[in-house]
Amino acid sequence: RALEDALHAEGGLLTGCKAILVLSPEPVAYVTPKPTSVAGEHVVDDLLGQWSAPRHLAEVPRLLKSLLAWRAQDPARAVLLLGGDVHEGGWTDITQEDGEQHIRQLTTSAIANTMTKSHEALAVVMTRDVAGLVDGWKICAGWGFLHYNWTNRRNYAVLDVKMEDDKATIGGYLVASDGEEVEVLERRTTNDEIKSGYSARLGQVKDAFCEHASGVQDFACQQAKEQMEAAKNMFGKMFG
Repeated sequence: RALEDALHAEGGLLTGCKAILVLSPEPVAYVTPKPTSVAGEHVVDDLLGQWSAPRHLAEVPRLLKSLLAWRAQDPARAVLLLGGDVHEGGWTDITQEDGEQHIRQLTTSAIANTMTKSHEALAVVMTRDVAGLVDGWKICAGWGFLHYNWTNRRNYAVLDVKMEDDKATIGGYLVASDGEEVEVLERRTTNDEIKSGYSARLGQVKDAFCEHASGVQDFACQQAKEQMEAAKNMFGKMFG
């Protein structure tokens, strides 16, 4: 309620602003509700703290609608969601079912963290991108989302706000590193074209599989080698 008053009440704290960064501990749109509940109950209970968990889900449309209403009051305004905590980073476009309204989100985490291995990274992709099919890739109440340009490398975000012709634009990019090389990733802004549709979604999943496939193969070979060595040692003790 305090945020709604700041955005919309007469004399509210944020009514005179042109640009707003909405900082959230976790991304507002990350995993859809059913995978959140299932994986949260049986795999990683951290997911039960996500916006898409049953306890918090009702707040999502309330937040998004309030931010859109604030932005609609002045075409010069801009808003960007910024989240973290999920040990990876990337962009997300959150759109209403009719495609008329949208909000852009940037996730960044963590600047100092052990990178997930390739098979772990693919498991995350399957959870946040593929498993979302069961919910139609919707987080709630007609709101869908599409992730793109994600990385499991350590990362931090650099943001900027520009005023041109009295219109605000929020831009940003991730700086990512595997511990050896540093890469500045693609910059996006609140004015860029929204990404949506099955072709864009499939393209992002394909890119993720291509990025991590060799690592998964190496992991599988290493696991097989270790199992063979263990079996060899066991039989050596039995028959040696």
